[in-house]
Amino acid sequence: LMAESSGFTLPEINLNALTSSDNNTSQNDFLEKIRPEFINGRISGKIASTGNWSEKNWSLSVNDTDISGVINDLPLIIQGDISLNQENHLSSGGLPQSKLLIAYDKDQLTLNTFNTENWHVNGQLDITEINRWHQDISGAITSDFTITGNKEDAVISVESQISQLSWQKFYSPQLDISVKYQPFNNHKTQLTLKNNNLKFSGESEIADIEDIALHFSGDLNQQQLQASWQGDFAGELKLTGQWQQAEYQWQSAIEHAAFTYKKMTFRNNKAFSLSI
Repeated sequence: LMAESSGFTLPEINLNALTSSDNNTSQNDFLEKIRPEFINGRISGKIASTGNWSEKNWSLSVNDTDISGVINDLPLIIQGDISLNQENHLSSGGLPQSKLLIAYDKDQLTLNTFNTENWHVNGQLDITEINRWHQDISGAITSDFTITGNKEDAVISVESQISQLSWQKFYSPQLDISVKYQPFNNHKTQLTLKNNNLKFSGESEIADIEDIALHFSGDLNQQQLQASWQGDFAGELKLTGQWQQAEYQWQSAIEHAAFTYKKMTFRNNKAFSLSI
């Protein structure tokens, strides 16, 4: 299938009206914060696709894509090639290597894929202003990510940096996040978060929290969390957790907890349990 157009104008689409009959109020409220009320614009370009379909197997490849235009008064560019199959496996299809670029104004997503049976994807996401996608949050994101491993055990690795982050009463000049996630291996996860300075604006004062370090590791069955922070309100926390399927509850052991505020420190002298 091939398509090429010198350009066509999109009709104005009211996205809120499309979901106004949906009874899921909380979901609609969230969607209203991450999408524009209307979509309109004009796009042009070319796209070619090939694929096959059967009851158990299918694949779709998009090649020689070159689309440009304006959506809601901002420039849009989609260029490149990519292939997807029934196992959600991204690859370059029949090409040795392919690249897909999606750019909307100054925000950009780049994907590089390779022709292999295993996972071999790397990419980068740059968002210059989060407020464009979620009205309650401002800041910028730079994120590098890879997907590696065999098809039965994909390993998703993400290194992200959020700068000038502002949300409600919180502000941070820089937040670093590192994630390694294996969705087909009992959702095994490693998460590290570092933040040198976080400001909280209360009604009468501004509190500074510094040198925040958080590390989480575990899977669906067992988890471990370690966290520490300094500043006006300092603390340390170490806990382990287990999911008890028979009782359908999460059980944790708080091995260490210490909190300091205005020269007063509270800490546990022995581990204690918490069930949810």
